Amino acid sequence: MKRIAVLRWNTLPSFVTWDIPNTDELLAEDNLVLEGFKAHGFEAVSIVWNKPDMDWHDFDAALIRSTWDYIDETPRFLDALSRIEASSCRLFNPLDAVRWNIDKNYLFDLENSGVPIIPTFLFDLEHRPNGRAGHVRHKEVADCDPETNTWSRRDQFLSHTFS
Repeated sequence: MKRIAVLRWNTLPSFVTWDIPNTDELLAEDNLVLEGFKAHGFEAVSIVWNKPDMDWHDFDAALIRSTWDYIDETPRFLDALSRIEASSCRLFNPLDAVRWNIDKNYLFDLENSGVPIIPTFLFDLEHRPNGRAGHVRHKEVADCDPETNTWSRRDQFLSHTFS
């Protein structure tokens, strides 16, 4: 029987500043993936991506799923994926693809290749708007109203402040 590791987070990422009373609910879709694999004869288990001393040879495949805390430990995340890829376990998606899209500048690569993207503005600690530090709250972004400093996506909203 093929064994599949479905990779997930260990802790919520540091940008999550609001209360989430039941974090297990965040894994509901992961559970559907696990059930789907099991329904097709695979042994699928949820594994924290940064679990120490993990022997990836014990799995046939590893699926990157809800590894949200990678943002706080990107070098360690990439190192963990390197260990998976160096083992007999097949990593989905390949490490080269993850390295390319872990930096959100990949969106501009897509745009330059003719793929439409949502209006996108990226800044880092070195190149901030008006030289000010940014702070982001909430979790879904699609569009920004510069008049009100409000980002919106359907019924979700995100406000940001610069200081």
